[in-house]
Amino acid sequence: MISILYVDDEPDLLELAQIFLEQTAEFRVRTSTSAEEILANPEILSFDAILSDYQMPGMDGIAFLKEIRKRSFDLPFILFTGRGREEVVIEALNNGADFYIQKGGDPKAQFAELANKVRYAVRRKRAERELQKKSDELNASYEQIAANEEELRQQLDELTVKQEALKISEEKFRAFTENVPDLTTISDINGNYQYISPSIQRITGQNANTLLGKNYTGVSSFFGIIGEDEEILLASGRTALGKPVEPVPVPPFRVRDVQGGTVFIEGTITYLPDVRGIRGLLFHGRDITDRIRAEEEINRKNQELRLSYEQLTASEEELRGQYEELALSEKRIRESEEKFRTLFEKIHEALIIYTERRFTDCNQRALELFGYASKEEFLSLVPKDIFPPV
Repeated sequence: MISILYVDDEPDLLELAQIFLEQTAEFRVRTSTSAEEILANPEILSFDAILSDYQMPGMDGIAFLKEIRKRSFDLPFILFTGRGREEVVIEALNNGADFYIQKGGDPKAQFAELANKVRYAVRRKRAERELQKKSDELNASYEQIAANEEELRQQLDELTVKQEALKISEEKFRAFTENVPDLTTISDINGNYQYISPSIQRITGQNANTLLGKNYTGVSSFFGIIGEDEEILLASGRTALGKPVEPVPVPPFRVRDVQGGTVFIEGTITYLPDVRGIRGLLFHGRDITDRIRAEEEINRKNQELRLSYEQLTASEEELRGQYEELALSEKRIRESEEKFRTLFEKIHEALIIYTERRFTDCNQRALELFGYASKEEFLSLVPKDIFPPV
């Protein structure tokens, strides 16, 4: 059903139009004698079309049309006008009227024409609205596609950057592992080695390329671990399986090189459940043979020093005993000298010691006998001074 608002200052014409249009049950007509009043009613937007007379008191049909379009109402608008008013028709069409109908003539034919134009205008407006809706949806789709394209482009750019960064990272990793002396291996959980750094050749003499992709029943098969040292690495591997992504220390263990020599290796082993596409065991180790040899040499030197120290301690004990005996002898000599000095000074005879052609000592009795006051003065004499020649 099409709802129509009909505005006219002639009530009889309003009633006649309502009766004629509603008799088909296709139209529902609401009438009003004042354009100003209907503009104040919010129900104006509920109609499918507006029919208005041109010449009305207060606000005429053209002013009514202008106000409708000013308020952005896109309702179909049909203007009733008298004959010979072409300038009114032109103004109406220029201001957005959809159709115009000239009053007069056969009412039946006139209202039939009105019904056709209302029907056509409403269908056209509905088609325009549907077309606009589809156009808006299409534009929204285009905008969404453009946004999706931009998002995809950004994601592609990010992916390109990440791929380039991954390539650089892989190149750095390869450059690092191929130029450092440490040993790096990556094996899957089935024991197939996916990567072996070239340093394996320097450490054990084996060629990394000949070992890639081969299956080993155990890590020890690859390293050639000596006897009981196999359990050291296997135990670390079992521990690593229970601690994903956490490096587990591997204590020093021995391996045989291709010439039958012994090489010492220590490092870490890490279980990677799925880290950047790597799944398996990562071993990173270093050749510590020189360090072990140095430690062995240090231990040997320490043992030699320990033996030397023990011998030195024994010699020290012997020297200490000899020193004590020497100290005792010195004490006895000192006591003898003191006894001699006491006897030398207290004896009543004059005593003079003459050695190496000079006087070296004398007692108090000698000073008194020869009349000298000090020992220094007497010792400066020569024999002829106290024993003149006869």
